[in-house]
Amino acid sequence: MRELFLSIAIALLMTACAPSTKQDYMAEFGEFVETISEQSSEYDADDWVSADAEFDKYVGEWYN
Repeated sequence: MRELFLSIAIALLMTACAPSTKQDYMAEFGEFVETISEQSSEYDADDWVSADAEFDKYVGEWYN
């Protein structure tokens, strides 16, 4: 029962993070790009891995 609850909770969290409208997508992607631009000089290898993973979600999973 606990595993079912955790699975449902994770699924809800994953869908809650995705932009739900075109305007949300554009605003969130703009904020993402601005954050990367402002903080890129301070990023280490792990930060870039995380940023690349989020970028992949924007251009692959969430773009459609």
